[in-house]
Amino acid sequence: MLINVAHDREFQRFLDRAEQRLHVEMAPLLLAGIRIQLRAGGVPAHSIVTARGKKILVRHYKKIFREVFGTVVPINKADNAGIGDFMDRMLDYLETEGATRIQYIAQSLADGIRNKLVSGVSQGFSNEQITRDILEEAPDFSRNRAATIARTETHGAAMWAMDETLDEKQIEIATKVWYTAGDARVRPSHAAMHGVELPRDEPFELDGGSMMFPGDDSLGVDEGEIINCRCSVLYNTGGGV
Repeated sequence: MLINVAHDREFQRFLDRAEQRLHVEMAPLLLAGIRIQLRAGGVPAHSIVTARGKKILVRHYKKIFREVFGTVVPINKADNAGIGDFMDRMLDYLETEGATRIQYIAQSLADGIRNKLVSGVSQGFSNEQITRDILEEAPDFSRNRAATIARTETHGAAMWAMDETLDEKQIEIATKVWYTAGDARVRPSHAAMHGVELPRDEPFELDGGSMMFPGDDSLGVDEGEIINCRCSVLYNTGGGV
C-alpha cells in the first residue's frame, strides 16, 4: 500500500472506513462529557472522557497498525505471522500515545464548554438559559468535534503505522512524495507540498513547521498543519517491489 503507486485512492478509502469507526465511538462519549460537565463539573467530566476515551483510542490505533502492517507490500505469510511481535513492540508506544491524545481532547472539550459559559454570562444570560442552550447544541457539537478527532487521529495513526511498518519489514525506501487530496479543501501550505519528493529521512518544510510525513507531529509542527489533514505520502523503493 502506497509504495510505487500513482495515486492514493485506495488509501483514502481505507482512511474513510477507519475514520467512521472512530467517529461512531467518540461522538456519544463527547456528548456524555458535555452533559456531565454541565451537571457535575469539569473534573468528573474530564475523568470520564479520559478513562473511556483512552480505551477507544488505543483500540483504534491497534486496529489501524494491524491493518496497515498487513497491507504494506510485500505481503507474504512471514509478514503476516510477524504482526504479533510487531504489535508487542508497539504496545507501550500506542498506550502512551492514546493517553496523551485523550488528555488533550478532554481538556479541549472542557475548555470549549467553559468558554461558552463565560461568553453567555458576559452577555447577561442566566445560568439556566446558558445550560439549556448548550445542551440543545450538544448533539451537533459532539458529532462535529468527533468527526474532526476521528479524521485527525485516524490519518495520523495510519501514516505513523506505515512508517513503522516500513522499518519493521526492512523495506528500502529511495524517496517519498507528498500527495494531497487534490480538491478545494486542501490548505495552501499542503497544496504547496503536493508532488514534492525528498529522501525518506528528510522532513517536509511547511509554513507551520517540519513534518516527516502528513499527520506527523514529532518535530513540533503547529497543530493547524495536522487537524483534518487528508494528505498522504507515496514511498518509492527505487528498484521496484
